Amino acid sequence: MFWARSLRRQIAQRKIAEDKLNEQLLFVQTLLNSLPTMVALRDSEQRITLCNQAYRDAFLGAGSSSEELQNMPETLRNSVLEEERRVWQTGQDLEGAGSNLRADGTPCHVIYAKRPYRDPDGNMLGVLTVLTDVSRIKEAEERARQAENRLTQITDSMPGVVYQYLWQGPGKGRFLYASQGASEILGASRQDLFNAESGGEVFGFTEEALQDFVSKVANHAETLAPLDLEVKVKRPDGDRYLQVRGNFVRQEQQALILNGVIQDITALKQQEYELREARAYAEQAMQARSRFLATMSHELRTPISGMHGMLELLQMSELNDDQRFMVRNVVTSTNNLLYLVNDILDFSKIEAGQLQLNYQSSRLQTVICDAIRGHATLAHNKGLHVVLEWEHHVPDWADIDGVRIGQVISNLLNNAVKFTEQGGITIQVSYLSEQLTISVSDTGIGIAEEKQALLFTPFEQVESDINRRFGGTGLGLAICEQLVCKMGGALTLTSKAGEGSCFRFTVPLTNPQWDPPALADTEWWFFSDDTNLEAAMVRQGAKLRYLGANELSRSLEGLLLADQRWLEQALGGEWQSWLQHSALKGIIASPDEALRGRIGEQKWWRLGLSPLYPDLLLESCHELLQERVTPILPALAEKLGGKVLVADDHPVNRALLARQLAILGIEAQVVEDGEKALRAWQGQQFSMLLTDCHMPVMDGYALTKALRAAGVTAPIIGVTADTSEEASARMVEAGMSDMLLKPYPLDILRQMLAHWLAERTPTRNAVAPVVGVTGIQAERWLALFGDELTARAMAVEYLDSNRQDGEAMMAALICHDASALVETAHRIKGAARMVGLEGLASQAAMLESAARLKRLDELDDLVSTVQRLMTAIAHDIGLWLDEKSTT
Repeated sequence: MFWARSLRRQIAQRKIAEDKLNEQLLFVQTLLNSLPTMVALRDSEQRITLCNQAYRDAFLGAGSSSEELQNMPETLRNSVLEEERRVWQTGQDLEGAGSNLRADGTPCHVIYAKRPYRDPDGNMLGVLTVLTDVSRIKEAEERARQAENRLTQITDSMPGVVYQYLWQGPGKGRFLYASQGASEILGASRQDLFNAESGGEVFGFTEEALQDFVSKVANHAETLAPLDLEVKVKRPDGDRYLQVRGNFVRQEQQALILNGVIQDITALKQQEYELREARAYAEQAMQARSRFLATMSHELRTPISGMHGMLELLQMSELNDDQRFMVRNVVTSTNNLLYLVNDILDFSKIEAGQLQLNYQSSRLQTVICDAIRGHATLAHNKGLHVVLEWEHHVPDWADIDGVRIGQVISNLLNNAVKFTEQGGITIQVSYLSEQLTISVSDTGIGIAEEKQALLFTPFEQVESDINRRFGGTGLGLAICEQLVCKMGGALTLTSKAGEGSCFRFTVPLTNPQWDPPALADTEWWFFSDDTNLEAAMVRQGAKLRYLGANELSRSLEGLLLADQRWLEQALGGEWQSWLQHSALKGIIASPDEALRGRIGEQKWWRLGLSPLYPDLLLESCHELLQERVTPILPALAEKLGGKVLVADDHPVNRALLARQLAILGIEAQVVEDGEKALRAWQGQQFSMLLTDCHMPVMDGYALTKALRAAGVTAPIIGVTADTSEEASARMVEAGMSDMLLKPYPLDILRQMLAHWLAERTPTRNAVAPVVGVTGIQAERWLALFGDELTARAMAVEYLDSNRQDGEAMMAALICHDASALVETAHRIKGAARMVGLEGLASQAAMLESAARLKRLDELDDLVSTVQRLMTAIAHDIGLWLDEKSTT
């Protein structure tokens, strides 16, 4: 019994011990399985007696431990066995690194440690191996190595030096990285850069240059602004220029890293120097070219001017039919020569970028119709019909370069007349979306589509026989296209060979303005089917009452606008007698009249329909409404009077001016140089000086300066054939009042002389107005406003507005406020045009332009002129108003 109880107790104790051992073994196994590292214990037979889950997953998989070594590559298996034997033999730990294959066949990079496993008595039971999987670390290292290799390859292949610099303050820091270009660009190896105390000494700076460079870098480092510096460095093979660029990046511990690139720009600097030299040479050549063009302009235009003027005077003399025919041919040849000279000079200016636009407030009807008139006459001579279609919404005024727009129109019309043998020419003027569009269509020879591009190429003609048949330089359309483009527009062509052409150009209009309808509240009998004539009258506000042929009666009263062809059909050959004996007055539209003329008494005008000029139509209506006669040729009908000094070294020009002035009723004294002109002016009284600008001894510029310095305020007109901007600037600088460009027709000379001689009238007769001025004022204001009561009220309102504008103008001048002066001059101009004071409006427009362009040296004189005119006008209107109140 005792033995049995003892046995049971021993069995129970052993069971408890076994359970504890199993618990300990389970704990150890669980602990091993939780380790990410791989653990294995091998006995002396290389059998795995213990391993954790990480080892089993990596190397055993579903296989047994005996298969592990068999699955290894032979070289790896031999290495493992050799290391195991070494540990068994030496009893020492062993560490290493290597690669193995996982159970799934993928490579596994490990670091490992092998150490003997002993029992408590020190007997070696096996080898314990602990392996750490570093595959991801190896892969990351490989990716980093590849990235570094790529970066090195990229930076080493780039021109210049790619660098990274640790900035530690002025003169402190070191290079962290530099590409292979360092040896070529900086003359130092990368190791030299890394070893340099601050890095700056390897550049080759002088001490002063180094301090300047460090100071600039410090400024950029303080603000973290991008670095972009050009530096000059010394090299054994000569000076070099480097461009240092970079961006600062603030990293941990407030460290500043500068990443950037250094490039050798020595060749670029040399190119810049050569470019500057080439530009300077080109500018000198351009200046020489400009001087040549100015000289050629003067030398070519001067004889042409003499020819042109003398021919004009010859045409005014008594000639027989043969002589008149020959003179007309010579005039045509002279004009053609002038066109060629102008084309060449204009194209040269455009090509040199020297052509400047001169925008001024201009009346569109005047600019466009003036450009058409001369060419329409040539078209009539060829038997061509000319039509002008004027769209209803076209503004009356706009800020344009009237000369250049007229030049484009003239060139297009010149081609239309030249290349059209039968049929006609149509000019259309329209306005839409602040764009002015003018088209010129003809029924001429047309142009094949594949050859149209040649038209806008300088010196090109579509066909060689065209040049032989019609002449020309091939420059005209090229110039037109350049001018239109410079004005912000476009020139287009639509054409078919044998069917005619249509050239259309569009330019933007600034500051468009519309006048009130000039014929509002007027009624006209209308006897015509001409739609252009009807539209022109309606556009001006006229009320039309339409007549039939059976309604014509001498008892009709008022204003009549009739088509001559309709009158001839209705009244036969007696139509003119019928007009003279009727109670009507008006305008007869005739396809045979080129411009306009009188029919018998002053109450009838004959107005041309081919084309119908809206400006002449309006002028004719005003003449009839105001019941006064305006001479058809005012340039020759009115004698200007006065005494003018003429200075010109060219004998033909002197003789021409003397003859022209005599025809205009002006006494002239002519001299051949500036010195003689100066002496003549000092000894006599003259109203004006006309001087050539290019003369020996003393030229026109020096003469003008001398006279202005002596206090002479009389108008001085520069007469020149030089169209350059430099010539215009020299005239303004010298103090000339205006410019007369050779060649010029007699009427242009008359207009200029009348303008400047009239400008001096208010200063001589400011207190005593000319006789009859009150009648003129009454006529003007009554024509504008109808009844006398309204006219006087509006005149008083105008005087008050005029006074306020005058005060504002003087205040703006005193304060040197150009913008206020522009605004005030614009108001004065607009008000003057509203009441028909074109002289004041013209001077106000000049003041507005000068103030807008800030030509400060002109403002005093222009303001003084505008003020004198306003004072004289106020005086005249005041006399009219006082005249009525005292009667």
